[in-house]
Amino acid sequence: EQVAAEAEWDHLRGDVHSVGGRLVEMEIWPSLEEDPKMLVWSSEDGVAWRLDEQVSPVGARAHHGLVSHDGLLWLMGGSERVPEEGGGSQQVLFNDVWSSEDGVAWTKVVEAAAWKPRTYIKAISWQGSIWIFGASDTEVSMLFGAMPQMWRSSADGADWSYVFGGTDNMFIKSGQPFGYAGRLWSIGPSGTKFTVARVDGEACATDFDCDGVDDSQDLCRWTYDPSQADLDGDGEGD
Repeated sequence: EQVAAEAEWDHLRGDVHSVGGRLVEMEIWPSLEEDPKMLVWSSEDGVAWRLDEQVSPVGARAHHGLVSHDGLLWLMGGSERVPEEGGGSQQVLFNDVWSSEDGVAWTKVVEAAAWKPRTYIKAISWQGSIWIFGASDTEVSMLFGAMPQMWRSSADGADWSYVFGGTDNMFIKSGQPFGYAGRLWSIGPSGTKFTVARVDGEACATDFDCDGVDDSQDLCRWTYDPSQADLDGDGEGD
């Protein structure tokens, strides 16, 4: 059902989150290089939208993690372009954690989390914790491929613990996390294929993709593939 033929915005550039009975979206405008500002669009009914130009401690950062958790909107990490003397700018990465009731007024929860300052963060609220996926922690890794990692917060978002990571777990870098059937999943592109994998690291400890084939015998260890088809006989699943 269409609730509005035209909204106040031309198009939204970020994800929309629900917090405090409102829909909230945050975005950088006009760009990271051109006097950027953080814009916050919000609506109570999805029809009428209000724009707030944010002037707050979080600044005009981009590629941060943003998620609704425990009745609040949470922002983690990200990056911001800072002007340099003589022209140009440098990118600054963050590892702080903030919470907000409306996306406009923010409270700092953690000055420096246990994970390194990073950007390109994907976040999800699941089973009472905030989970962050993927991320780049240096400019070099942003150019040549980040070391994928997963971190989990305490219920209040203040304490963080490392779950797992490494180059064998690239699906947590590019995949989209979601909770389903009591499990945490990641789905996303891997080359020209799509992969679905268990990433809670508990019940399927020796069967990482939880396809019923133990890792020691799995031809597609990181990809859900119960058939184990290997048409060309190269020892790797199709």
